[in-house]
Amino acid sequence: MYFQNVVCTYYKIGSDSLYSILDNVIINHLDKESRLVVAVNVNKNPFSQLNYGTGKDVSTETLKDAGEPLLIKWYTDSYVKIPVLK
Repeated sequence: MYFQNVVCTYYKIGSDSLYSILDNVIINHLDKESRLVVAVNVNKNPFSQLNYGTGKDVSTETLKDAGEPLLIKWYTDSYVKIPVLK
């Protein structure tokens, strides 16, 4: 599996800390009953436009135009599609 811009958190054996990395990830094998943690983030960089959801042209929107913060609702029937190659 190939994931783009993923935050991976892992525990280093013999350490008291959790480490996080932001990177592209390829997973060759996932053990049975393994768990994936999905973090949703906004792509904020100087080379992309940020849509504040006002309905105006994105290139003319400003932070003053923004209303309430974005709320992501996760329902029981919501899912993340993860491609698996055999």
